Amino acid sequence: MIYEAELKFLQKLLKQFHLNTYVISKDNPLDDRVDNGLRKFLGLENDYEKAFRTFLNYAQPNIIYKISDNFFCNYIAMMLPTSEKSFLIIGPYTEQDFSNRDILMVFEKFQVSPKLTERLMKYFSSVPLIADSTAFSAIYCTFADTIWDGTDNYTIKSIAHSLS
Repeated sequence: MIYEAELKFLQKLLKQFHLNTYVISKDNPLDDRVDNGLRKFLGLENDYEKAFRTFLNYAQPNIIYKISDNFFCNYIAMMLPTSEKSFLIIGPYTEQDFSNRDILMVFEKFQVSPKLTERLMKYFSSVPLIADSTAFSAIYCTFADTIWDGTDNYTIKSIAHSLS
């Protein structure tokens, strides 16, 4: 990879923000690392696999995808250059501070058993909060600017609730 040093730098930088980064292949099966096991824990891994696989199949080069789901989780995804099969995934993270009420509303919507409440509260408390989305955006846009040779060579697309 001609941008390997830049990718490693980005991964180290994002680790300081407690953000996970993954390089995944369109052809390999997904595992539960991408959402830290949330959907597997909820028994939704098949739906998630289908939704994410669909996204990977339709994703285009030179686009930064800002993805949000019904679980208050956000991700950044982009196809890496020189291959239409490798993707960088950043996340999950949130841009809002959850209240217990917000989380309980999600549990109710998805009919989560009350027995799971404590474990899910712990999960949501571990999702990194990105309070300053401007600084975070500057980080991944600078990476995109580097790998795609300038700001005119990429776009940003928001996809809401695509991994529901």
